[in-house]
Amino acid sequence: MTDYIGLHEQYALVPPQTFVDRFTLHWTEKFDMPASEPLRKLWRIMANTYQQSIIATAQGQLTRWRVLQPPTGPGKWSTQASKPS
Repeated sequence: MTDYIGLHEQYALVPPQTFVDRFTLHWTEKFDMPASEPLRKLWRIMANTYQQSIIATAQGQLTRWRVLQPPTGPGKWSTQASKPS
């Protein structure tokens, strides 16, 4: 898969759809897990949030922390992290 980083004004940013596509590919191939619609929605929220933050920082704007409210629910534990030793 070849992805192109688009020039958005003077910044080189990954387009949100490319971000979602690559996360989907990684999730399904690396972890052999289905990429549900809520996960795709979360990845798009992440991409948009990262893009907004990068642009604001590059323009010298002071911004507050950005808190994501994922449609998958907060506080998910990794199955590997939650297994007893």
